[in-house]
Amino acid sequence: MKFLTAGLATLCALVSVVQANPTHQFDQFFPGWNQRVQDILRDNCSEPYANYLADNGDPSEGVQFLVNNLIDCVLEVFPESRKAELATGALVLGLIPTILQSIGSSTVETALVGIRRPVLGFLISAGSPAVAMMKTNDFARSVTEFVEGGDPSELGIERLRSSPRRAIWAVLIALLEYIVVGGAVANVLQLAWELGYHAVAIFAPNTIFGVPLWTLGAALIHIAGCVALWVRVRIHHVDAKTYNSHTKPLNTWVPAQFIPAVFQPSMVFDLRQDRSSSFWFYSLTWIISIGTLAQVAFGTLVLSGLLFFSLADCLIIVGRYTLSAIACRAVLRLELAGMAAARDAARQRTKDHDVAETEQFVTQGWKGQPPDMTTLRLNHYCEYQTSDLSQQPPFIPAKCRVISPDFAWLTSIAKQPGGGDVSGPARRFLEFHSGWLPLEYVIDLLRDYRTSKSPDDVVITLAVRTPLCKGHKGGFKDTTLEYIMYAILKATRERMGFSPELVEDICMGNVSDGKAAYKARAAALAAGFPNTTGASSVNRFCSSGLKATADIAHAIAAGSIEIGIAAGAESMTVGGDRLEAPFDEEVLKYSQEARDCMEAMGWTSENVARDFGLTREDIDEYAAESFRRAEAAQKAGWFDDEIVPVTTKVKGPDGELKEVTLSKDEGIRPGTTAAGLGKIRAAFPQWGPITTGGNASQVTDGASAVVLMKRSKAIQLSLPVLAKYVGSTVAGLPPRIMGIGPTVAIPKLLKQHNLTLEDCDVIEVNEAFATMAVYTKNFLKLDWNKMNPRGGAIALGHPLGTTGTRQIVTGLSECRRTKKKILLTSMCIGTGMGMAGLFVNEQ
Repeated sequence: MKFLTAGLATLCALVSVVQANPTHQFDQFFPGWNQRVQDILRDNCSEPYANYLADNGDPSEGVQFLVNNLIDCVLEVFPESRKAELATGALVLGLIPTILQSIGSSTVETALVGIRRPVLGFLISAGSPAVAMMKTNDFARSVTEFVEGGDPSELGIERLRSSPRRAIWAVLIALLEYIVVGGAVANVLQLAWELGYHAVAIFAPNTIFGVPLWTLGAALIHIAGCVALWVRVRIHHVDAKTYNSHTKPLNTWVPAQFIPAVFQPSMVFDLRQDRSSSFWFYSLTWIISIGTLAQVAFGTLVLSGLLFFSLADCLIIVGRYTLSAIACRAVLRLELAGMAAARDAARQRTKDHDVAETEQFVTQGWKGQPPDMTTLRLNHYCEYQTSDLSQQPPFIPAKCRVISPDFAWLTSIAKQPGGGDVSGPARRFLEFHSGWLPLEYVIDLLRDYRTSKSPDDVVITLAVRTPLCKGHKGGFKDTTLEYIMYAILKATRERMGFSPELVEDICMGNVSDGKAAYKARAAALAAGFPNTTGASSVNRFCSSGLKATADIAHAIAAGSIEIGIAAGAESMTVGGDRLEAPFDEEVLKYSQEARDCMEAMGWTSENVARDFGLTREDIDEYAAESFRRAEAAQKAGWFDDEIVPVTTKVKGPDGELKEVTLSKDEGIRPGTTAAGLGKIRAAFPQWGPITTGGNASQVTDGASAVVLMKRSKAIQLSLPVLAKYVGSTVAGLPPRIMGIGPTVAIPKLLKQHNLTLEDCDVIEVNEAFATMAVYTKNFLKLDWNKMNPRGGAIALGHPLGTTGTRQIVTGLSECRRTKKKILLTSMCIGTGMGMAGLFVNEQ
């Protein structure tokens, strides 16, 4: 009867395990899994076990035979998983005491009870879709790498001798993780209690305060299991929306392998936004609790002698397996349902977007200081994600799962958004930061990715400019373009802090002079750069300076050069080709927009005002504020650290040239008011009444420059890093309203880098006309306190080729003064374009 009971119980257990996995759902993750398991169990366990008993008749050895076959089955079902091997090792270790206890004993049921829980827990967890997904994650790889590249299941004496601490930690972490993954905390405790009970039963009393010792132990295990389940519930319900930072982020990182993995949840469902799922999740708690209580009741009845032995054993084993199967089936179904719910929620969130994994943005709450970056991306795996920890364009995605109020798990994706492997330096950076980290530090990394630094970052080590002088009547009115170029390059060479021979290329932005390439090269040589330093000019109208910066930065990032200078220079007084030669009508006749490219900029300004309903009062009010801010900044000395004095010659009223040193911007008009600007007549009455000489940018002469190189080079040369170049982009729009170019360029750039306007601290928008500035501010809902805090081109002037780099110089100076981080620059571009640049202050 005992043999029959044992065989029947074993078969019921194995069948219940298989039935606990819904075939039609589970086959999504393991095709043919259900049938495969049944075949393996039948061929390797049930039939051989029956034959073995028939031939030998020794139940104790039969149990050992069955255990060995079960382990072989497990490895055959999951041969690809190193985690399965680790868990199998743990299973064997856990079974040894029970097997030894069974040998020489006729109590087959004791052995079956001992092996039931670990076998069941392992099979359920190893077959879980959550574990299937985790088999490819970074944790298994990190454990493998942690033990020096070997298979964790092959840890031997030599490895223990060479690195016992590392090996022991690897084994413990793997075992702890698997215990949690399988949800087997209570199972392990139950096994320990069953073994311990037999060990102490000889010496300990049968009852304590009238309560059977077995019942008391089982009750304590039930409580421990409920606590473990509650901990997992709490872990899964950490809500970052309400998380508040109370302490400063730690500037240290903790290796993943030295944090007990018991705190890492394995289930992938997130029920924070689904109340019905939450209801079922908490219902599962009661299912497991009732099952455990039923097990305790069965045990109590048996120990009290109220049930006959054989019938009681049959009921206990079959009943406990059935309840466990029901609970495990509920876990699996809930897990699958949670995954489907998360996937459906993601699809609902992203149905209006082109990319299937577009993330919703979650605003974090912070105390103590205003946040630099308040948005993190939430993907459909419910992990907090931001897309730049390495600054190796294009940005490398990184994922972070918030585990508890204290720790988080940071991992990296091995593929870039557009495909392709992550570069070596970027991968090394992410691997250095991956693993268990204090949550404060992780959130700081995610919200303030700018502080993360890579040797491959393109950085700015110097940013300077000349004073901006009034065209035709200011300090540079008698100065040639090549001398202005020479002046800014000479000042750059004197201040950059290293030999000019290291500079490999200079790119000069210029618009109005067709001979700018000649002049840029000559000016560089005259300024003291060797003939081994290249030089060129670039012209994309008002964005020429920013384009020069992007060209040099991209050349550095690509490895073409190590150090370069991006500059912009313009003499609008002298000017150059004014497009006086007629354009080929054969080209223009094919497109109205092609003809619009030839129109005056004043015409485009009036088009913006007319098309978007801007009033003269609003325009003049904006212009007056630009003058007020520039005046305040100049009086406070805010421009002093960015301007390099230039000595030149100016022709006086008597016609004689006098040497002067220029150090102040000349376009600022103290005391300018909107009322005063309202009295100025329209500059382009033939097209409209809005644009005037008071609310448009000034004709100006000047130059500016920035020195760029890789961070590794800056460190090698012991140079201070002012800022990091993040990226830039250009976008097109109808030429007739070219002034609103920033409204298309800025969103494009921010989207590329997963930022919002709220993340930007200082925003420099070129004020070619107040019409375009007002429309851009209103359309993008820009914070006016962040936009042009020192005034813009209306007050300072707009030397066409210079503005792109001048905005960088001024914006970074403002970031340093106010201790801000992200600088966004943008400008409209003649013929219908807009450009934007993104920089990170590091001072």
